[in-house]
Amino acid sequence: MANMNGQRGIQSLEVGVRLFQAVDRLGGSVTLGQLAKLSGMPPSKAHRYCVSLIRTGLLQRDGRGLYGMGPFGFQLAHAVTSFEHARALAIAALPRLAHDLGETAFVSAWGDTGPRILHVADADKPISIRPNTRHDLPLHNSATGRVFAAYLAPTQLESLLATEFQQFRQAGKLSAGEIAARRRAV
Repeated sequence: MANMNGQRGIQSLEVGVRLFQAVDRLGGSVTLGQLAKLSGMPPSKAHRYCVSLIRTGLLQRDGRGLYGMGPFGFQLAHAVTSFEHARALAIAALPRLAHDLGETAFVSAWGDTGPRILHVADADKPISIRPNTRHDLPLHNSATGRVFAAYLAPTQLESLLATEFQQFRQAGKLSAGEIAARRRAV
């Protein structure tokens, strides 16, 4: 199945995810008939998707035949809530941290290609450094990037660094020799 970008996908996967999302939106146990109606497919077809979703742990079926969130589905659905709670706690503590350190402080999380700054608390100084919050931070030359890099799988880190260094080289910011030296340093 092609999308707006012309990329092909797996239609059955997309249908299954939409069924999972329907159960999540409804927020409780639902009948096969309700799922079939929401998805616009016959109950027998909806049932086959539900069987696969149950096998993956995204859904579960109770003794009454009602479908609800499975253990893995519950983890996925609540991961965002957990992240938002942690983010709120960190942001609430940030002004005090910046004050106690006398330095600008920020909260970051993983973006697309590296850590991204989510919130900044400025230091109580006439002049303070304000980090860029519009882009992911580089892994190779930012302290935050290096912390995140320390916990990445080696193959993932290598791939991300290769892309990062290629972008720096194409922009004319680093020569091949500088890239080799920085790669060794990382």
